[in-house]
Amino acid sequence: LRKKQQKRDKGWELLLSAVPMNGCYEIGMTAAGNILFLSFDLQRKELRITDLQTGGWASAAFPQWRSRPYPEFLFLDHFTWLVGNPDVLSLIPDYSSHTIHVQKEQRNSELFIQGYARRQRELNDIPASWPGVQILKNVSEVFISTDDHLYFNGHRLEIKNKAEFHLEFHSAAVRRKEKAKNLRSSNSFSFRDGSGIVVYPAGYACLTSSDASIEPIYIILQLGNFLAMATHSSFAGHAFFHNRAYGEVKIILQDAGPYSLKAIKIIMDHTGLSLAVAKYIVDGAPGVITNHIKAADAAALQQALEGVEAISVIEQQPGMAQQVIPPAHFYEENITKFIDHIGNHATGT
Repeated sequence: LRKKQQKRDKGWELLLSAVPMNGCYEIGMTAAGNILFLSFDLQRKELRITDLQTGGWASAAFPQWRSRPYPEFLFLDHFTWLVGNPDVLSLIPDYSSHTIHVQKEQRNSELFIQGYARRQRELNDIPASWPGVQILKNVSEVFISTDDHLYFNGHRLEIKNKAEFHLEFHSAAVRRKEKAKNLRSSNSFSFRDGSGIVVYPAGYACLTSSDASIEPIYIILQLGNFLAMATHSSFAGHAFFHNRAYGEVKIILQDAGPYSLKAIKIIMDHTGLSLAVAKYIVDGAPGVITNHIKAADAAALQQALEGVEAISVIEQQPGMAQQVIPPAHFYEENITKFIDHIGNHATGT
């Protein structure tokens, strides 16, 4: 994310306090799973890194910043590199002291070459994975039709061929069974039974039923069939929107033990990290090996490290494991129940 002269609405939003109004911004995820937000205050010449998962932050005076041409950032395994011209600098945040350690690096280092190549692959994959379809954001009417479909501004939410979610406009007149009251001040809609729908400017909606047994339902309001839905426990729809890391665990290397070379090899074998990164983790212990790893894989890694007298700790990430289920099953278990509950309340059944 980088500030430019023209405004471009990407269909999502980021809310963060203390972000400079006149600055440059970048957001990215390291290979270890840390989501970092970088901001540079042009007036104060201050660089700031915030970990959006933990809230930790660090800053540093950075008078050598050159805003044009824009520098590039590489979000590598445990820290961030700024790629300028001609210098390459590593930015290592220390959240305990709120300071950023800035070090000059070599462009021909193994870690830099691997990270830059990975970044180029990710950039090349973006056009293929994101079709750029339209997002429905400005919703003024929500209702349930007599044939028990949920409508947003005349766009019907349905399941087709038991395999795909669709959100498509229907020009024909539709008879309304239950219309939600539009609470314009909060972009919220409320049905008579107390169920509600909130449409967010980011391009998704949250459905909350007055029946406590029905989980809140989150819907990406993409027009067409490029659609996904989720509750806290299940996901269905286009894989582009699935957070595969949801419900995974974190593993921390507390003490590398007396056999550091063996610990390095074990970390490489179990995580796929490069030699340079694994050595960085072992030499810098205590520290995070990875923030996102399956529980079974983390247990296997921990056991292997114990075999060389290294100490590691597994921490649970917030949120429960999310099961991927077929769209037809998700629709029946969530959307249909949400609609039926509202309809039953209206008819007194």
